[in-house]
Amino acid sequence: MKRHSKSTAAVFIIIVLFMLSIIAVLTYGIVQTVQERQNKIDELSVAAENSRQSANANTYLKYKLQSYQDMKTAYAYDEVVKDFQENILGQYEDNAYYSELKEIYDYCKTHNAKTDFENKQKAIETSNIIPVSSIPEYVPPAQSSLPPQLSINEKRNFNFILNTSTHTYHLYECSAAKKILPANRVEVTKSTYSLEEAKKQIESDGYKLCGICD
Repeated sequence: MKRHSKSTAAVFIIIVLFMLSIIAVLTYGIVQTVQERQNKIDELSVAAENSRQSANANTYLKYKLQSYQDMKTAYAYDEVVKDFQENILGQYEDNAYYSELKEIYDYCKTHNAKTDFENKQKAIETSNIIPVSSIPEYVPPAQSSLPPQLSINEKRNFNFILNTSTHTYHLYECSAAKKILPANRVEVTKSTYSLEEAKKQIESDGYKLCGICD
């Protein structure tokens, strides 16, 4: 009778251990699936943000540059400095327009609007032209801080980075593009009516879009 009880207890322990191992395997699988799904969501979020910035950065900074040039002409130095620090500084260093924007910002930051205007006024007086009496008040144009919608008939420049080794291409702000070896890195610009048309031109040359930008 005791031998039978021991045998039953042993079988029960084996069953319990087997069930626990099954639960552990299933739990591990669920955790792995959740983690993989979260990683994919994070990758897609980064890709979406990179695509948004790449599609809009050139247009945005182009209009900022035009605005800064007008503001500088109107001696609105303080407004240039404030806007640059709030919206441009530390965000678009790799963009082609950044150096021009930074040059205007540096000028406005280190010059005095009143002094510059007075010097301009003196130059006008000596040339027998009637001067204005005070620094003109700068009135910003009635438009959003974001660039207006471009006409569908107006071409735009889209910048890409090619990896000649893997035959993949990247949007300009793509984080993966920064890791390409200089020997394999080629920067190209396509002038088209839309980002999709620019992509098709790149792909017609045998390149495919990188996984992060896709």
